[in-house]
Amino acid sequence: MSAYVVSMISETRASLAAALDSGVSVVRLHPQDEIDTAGAQLLVAAVLEARAAGRRLSIELCREEAAGRLWCGLAFDLLPETVWLEEDAT
Repeated sequence: MSAYVVSMISETRASLAAALDSGVSVVRLHPQDEIDTAGAQLLVAAVLEARAAGRRLSIELCREEAAGRLWCGLAFDLLPETVWLEEDAT
């Protein structure tokens, strides 16, 4: 389980930075992962950082799960890096 929440933002930021440095191109949010607005903003910042480096970082999530609903509520679903998964794919 991953946590993209304000109480763990420093640790999550460090993990995402390391992942980007190692060439990760996809972050997949699973139904059991925790995410709040701060975590969603951190993921978008990672997407933008990847773009600036000439790379693509896709965010994969299920629209029907809490993370997907939050993502849409913040209008982050408009990012071309958003990849919607089928409910059973997570």
